[in-house]
Amino acid sequence: MKRGTLSSMPWFYPAVAFAAYTGARRGEVLALRWDDLRLEEQSVTIARSMTDASGAMEFKKPKNDKSRTIALPETLVGILRKHRARQNEERLVLGPSYKDGDLVFAHSDGSPVHPWNFGAAFKGLVKRSGVTPIRLHDLRDTHASLLAKEGVPLEVVSKRLGHSSIAITAERYLVVYNERDTVAAAAFERLVG
Repeated sequence: MKRGTLSSMPWFYPAVAFAAYTGARRGEVLALRWDDLRLEEQSVTIARSMTDASGAMEFKKPKNDKSRTIALPETLVGILRKHRARQNEERLVLGPSYKDGDLVFAHSDGSPVHPWNFGAAFKGLVKRSGVTPIRLHDLRDTHASLLAKEGVPLEVVSKRLGHSSIAITAERYLVVYNERDTVAAAAFERLVG
């Protein structure tokens, strides 16, 4: 299958939406299982990542070896519910030929999506769209930056991203917090000045 056609696959849009709405890493998105999702509670536990080790895809613990549970917005829950219904239809059509690894984002036959192909398909989609070039990983940075601009505490952003310490988050997104500090100084001056 050509990489350009991956972006038209039923799993692609929900996977990109999941990456954007959660800030999850590419391998974490592709390793997600339905058992990790609690759609009624609007939460997900990110407990593994998919990697390409020595040319073979394998599951491993997330980057800092710690699972994390984060909240999901209602919009993403709706996208995931629709995706699950479509995936269940594919599963019914293929019957016993379906490779059921319980993966949320998988090919139509249930087989895992290669992380590199996911990134390349995203890059191709961006190029065809004619928008400012971004990588799939930039959705993670955008997620964090937008939360920081909204005033979400640094420790919450850090937990959502799965950073091993708040210092890593602060180092990466300090510019956004510095901008908010300027706004805070002006607000204080208006209050007392």
